[in-house]
Amino acid sequence: MTDHLGNEFESYAEMYRHWGTNQTIYHYRTAVKGWDMKTALETPPMDTDMAGAHECEDHLGNKFESIRAMCDYWRIPRTTFFQRRAKGWDLEKCLSPIETKRRHTARHVSDGHGNDYESLDAMCAAYDITKQQYIINIRNNLSVQDALTARTEKPEHPKDHKGVEYDSINALCRAYGITKTVLRSRLELGWTLAEILENPENHNHYIKSKDHENKRFSSQKAMLDAHGVSYATYTHRIRKGCDIETALTADSLHLIPSKDCEGNEFPCQAAMLEYWLMTNGTYANRKEKQTYKGPGTFDHPSVGREYPGGVTPVKKYGAFWLIEHKGHRYVVTKRMFWHFARQQALIEKIKTGGLPDNVSIRHIRDDWFLYDGRYVLDGESALKKLLMERSWRK
Repeated sequence: MTDHLGNEFESYAEMYRHWGTNQTIYHYRTAVKGWDMKTALETPPMDTDMAGAHECEDHLGNKFESIRAMCDYWRIPRTTFFQRRAKGWDLEKCLSPIETKRRHTARHVSDGHGNDYESLDAMCAAYDITKQQYIINIRNNLSVQDALTARTEKPEHPKDHKGVEYDSINALCRAYGITKTVLRSRLELGWTLAEILENPENHNHYIKSKDHENKRFSSQKAMLDAHGVSYATYTHRIRKGCDIETALTADSLHLIPSKDCEGNEFPCQAAMLEYWLMTNGTYANRKEKQTYKGPGTFDHPSVGREYPGGVTPVKKYGAFWLIEHKGHRYVVTKRMFWHFARQQALIEKIKTGGLPDNVSIRHIRDDWFLYDGRYVLDGESALKKLLMERSWRK
């Protein structure tokens, strides 16, 4: 191989190494951009030297050397751009900023004069004081009203709310059984020094809160206890974008009546999925992939999965299924499979004591069950009646 200067090389690779480039860059510059050999070899490698780094143009007519440069200009990740383009979005929508839902919080603060603010930053901005100066004032044991107007110096030796002096912040925190992180986070939430040191519990959710009815609580835990909602449920709903009123509602968000592909009605989605012996993850995955539409979202058994009661679909033959149960194999239709699988699931519940305390179901023989001592039902009807009448956890 001979370059533009007449230097001879044993191979292309040797020539590329001599000029500090590689085959991908050289091919892109000569074949795609139309550069001559001299320019392609003597120009140092750049970020735009990559396969597919063609010149492009955004929706406003701005030209860029590559998609990477265009994405950097609009401040979105390239992966986000390609994902949006794969969904068929137009160019303007592909380059739009990423929207993030702001979490609603109940961390309101008050200035002591009856005025409420969404955060400590908002309160400090209203009084034209920096948050750092406010925190220094609080550490000097000033009240909230005075801390919003006074200008004090950072103490050399910190003091507690009783005036006792300590060698350092760490010594003060050790004396009251809290960490420096807890002290700092509570100062950020607008607590007074007395409130911080007199509540040594190291709980992140132990913050002064106000609900949607403007009722004040000494802590977030007290607010959740008053509304009968657990901390896990509350934070999960907030992460999902719910407002405070919805997040504090005692009724479960999942207690919404649901209807399956056959028209059966259930008190909630969990009851519907339990009737179809399906996990919530499988159902959500099938809906997201949209591989199952209409009745297919529910009624196709999963080959190889062992259903409750030991029923396993082995193979599908047209409209029939080969299933296995306790070492025996049967060929059944799809409807017969679900009938048999639900019956065995109910038998398993009865054997393991998995029924609610207020429900009595007894297996009489074959397909028949005695429900509540009064009704004789088959397996499907008994399971459906159980799911319709049981008390779902709120």
